[in-house]
Amino acid sequence: MSDANLFSFEKPDTKLATEIEKKVEVSSKIPPNYIPITLKSNGKLGYPKVLHFRNFSMDELIDIATSSKQKLLLTIIRCLNQMVYEGYDLSNLHEKDMEVIMLTLYVNFQSSYLMERPYLIDENLKDPWVESNVLYTNIDLTKLELIDIPDTFRNPFTIENKLGMKAEFSMPRVSNIIIAEEYVNKKYGTEERKFSKLQADIEKNEKIKEESKKVPIDAELYKEYGEFLTMKNREFLKILQAQMLVAYGSKKLETIEEKLNANRNVDVSMWREYNKYIRANNFGINTVVKFRSRELDEVIERRFLFQLLDFIPTMDEADNGDDTISSYSSHVINI
Repeated sequence: MSDANLFSFEKPDTKLATEIEKKVEVSSKIPPNYIPITLKSNGKLGYPKVLHFRNFSMDELIDIATSSKQKLLLTIIRCLNQMVYEGYDLSNLHEKDMEVIMLTLYVNFQSSYLMERPYLIDENLKDPWVESNVLYTNIDLTKLELIDIPDTFRNPFTIENKLGMKAEFSMPRVSNIIIAEEYVNKKYGTEERKFSKLQADIEKNEKIKEESKKVPIDAELYKEYGEFLTMKNREFLKILQAQMLVAYGSKKLETIEEKLNANRNVDVSMWREYNKYIRANNFGINTVVKFRSRELDEVIERRFLFQLLDFIPTMDEADNGDDTISSYSSHVINI
């Protein structure tokens, strides 16, 4: 069941706040600067249905702003661990729950809009992202549909192939990404260090527009670096996938090595069924958004890609489309 019907409004008012507060049980022990957030996994993935969070502090925003790309996800989780009242380690969150947490914090404390988001006029063009086929809209985040995980979902779950082999799987978690990154960084760290200067030069060149001012890149070393990244990324994906395995046959799988070895025996048909099961039990933010296009003068539906960084607050004044948002954070907007 969706929570989208809670958000058929233009401006926050006292009546709306009262209606929403009735829907959420807030313990008297929870400090007033914490808001309740309902996870759409509904308690089926190891966390309570409702957790309470405060807003980001300046220290936490500085940590995120100064984090490297490699450490960004870990930094965001560390910040959320400090912000959750119940004291959980949130590294085992499903990515969809993490998105809902970030979205809810953003709506309550920053803005109810994401501004100037691109969408396609015609999604069926061979090369759709040409400039003439792209328009922009402001997305009202309070009107996004949130999807509950189906009541019938169970985790872990077992898949059996036609030959009678069984494997037990789990839903992916944010920690799977962190573990896979740490594993390959440890395994390939020494080898990668020989490309450190090349990496720095590539990053430097990305910021320089004039070709004549760019740092010369050794072609052979660049090719070798590309082959190295392909190998490292392939290993990362294998480790990421293998972590979904809980057991194979009658054997419980504990270590990465055990999971990698077992995954060599899990055939494609079982992974196909796994993907089908995950799609059937989709939850979290519905990325298909219905909105009125001013340019097309009609209500349309388009799919938007939301990323965690979209919901990191800034020091800029909150932008609420055509409305102001000065009193927004005083309302419990649990989306």
